[in-house]
Amino acid sequence: SEQQEEFIGKLVEESELSVPQSLVNRRKRNLLENLAQDLQGRGMNMQSYLESLEADDKRQEFEDELEEAAVTGVKRDLVLEKLLEVRGAQVTTEELDAALTYMAQRQQSSAAKLRQELGREGVENYRFLLARDKAVRETVRELLGEDETDEESGEEVTGETADAETSSAASEATAETDESGEPRAAESAE
Repeated sequence: SEQQEEFIGKLVEESELSVPQSLVNRRKRNLLENLAQDLQGRGMNMQSYLESLEADDKRQEFEDELEEAAVTGVKRDLVLEKLLEVRGAQVTTEELDAALTYMAQRQQSSAAKLRQELGREGVENYRFLLARDKAVRETVRELLGEDETDEESGEEVTGETADAETSSAASEATAETDESGEPRAAESAE
């Protein structure tokens, strides 16, 4: 996991992408919406939060960090989308089903209920995120000269083990969707 994040970080760092401001603005809106929800959960609202930043003379610092996070997030999505395109990684129906089952179990639910909650577009978005993560995992393993085995047990990584790894990363990545459930990387197509 750490090696994958390091690899992604280097890809983003070394990419010479020009990031469209429209995608950055959309990402900033999503980040602000997430922040507003988080603040609401803590009994605060966005306006009072911004006022407190203003009072502490930290509003510009906040704006700069927001811009940087948005640019980095969009770059990350674009780079990973390109890696997926180059690698051609695909998630089989069996892998998707296993990942959905794993995720449902972690949420103490059923795969059928999770599919219903996600809807057709949500399931396809999840498949995209699983494929993107699979492309990263395969690339890192290749670069490290590793085969598809679990380092601790020495067992071949197949089926549920790979699905659990992929599902875990993709469940984190599901937070990387916009308000319509589309993957943020898909913003690059607009």
